Amino acid sequence: MTAVEDYLESRGEYRRAILLRGRPGRVDAELEDNVHHFTATLWHDGGRVLRMDGDSFRIPYATCGAGSAQMRALAGAPLSDDPRAAYGFTDVRRQCTHAFQLAGHAMAHALRGDQVWLYEVAVQDDVPEEFTATVHLNRQAALEWRLKGDVIDAPASLAGVNTAEAAKRAMETDHTTGEAAVILHRAMRQAIAQRRVTHLAQPYAGDLSTRGNCYTFQPNRAPTSKSLDMTRNFEREGVWPLRDKALQLQAEASL
Repeated sequence: MTAVEDYLESRGEYRRAILLRGRPGRVDAELEDNVHHFTATLWHDGGRVLRMDGDSFRIPYATCGAGSAQMRALAGAPLSDDPRAAYGFTDVRRQCTHAFQLAGHAMAHALRGDQVWLYEVAVQDDVPEEFTATVHLNRQAALEWRLKGDVIDAPASLAGVNTAEAAKRAMETDHTTGEAAVILHRAMRQAIAQRRVTHLAQPYAGDLSTRGNCYTFQPNRAPTSKSLDMTRNFEREGVWPLRDKALQLQAEASL
């Protein structure tokens, strides 16, 4: 049985973590979920990106690693407490989407100074239509949405609103809650995508219908970008991605 077949057989909860560590002039960022594990290292002068480097450890396609390196195009971008601001500086279709989004969170975290933040997301992925998605910040509950597809059913204040709009509204009122909402929205979309079709359902990126959306799915490389069997099932393993590392960093920061 392949790793992805095992995931589909036993799935119950999709888990994603984003770890952000700030220090003078630098942010180290890391994202891990069932099929992705990326890092981003940001150097800045307090106002702009001086340099952005990316690396990859687990990826769904053979070309995704080269895609994560494309975040260096963010050099010169202004820092913003809105993690979506990076989209206005360069063409995300030439980037690895998940690594690029991580870079946006690093840019936001650069304005927080010397802090270690861990976002942890859980999305039920064994119920096709109605499910719950939650995000915690530093082990404290930040948001919980009850969903029907990508439309929120609860809390009542957001009933009938899709998750993209909910994230937009949250960002307009409070950027800390807004970042949590953006992270939850993106993780929810990834969890839903994993239900419909896994990357190993087709041997090459060019076999899927999302051609052109990101670095790997560009027409010149998608047909030869081979899928990789690097999936992990964190729920079945009984662990949370990046939690032990975050606890160690937070303990060191408190000394």
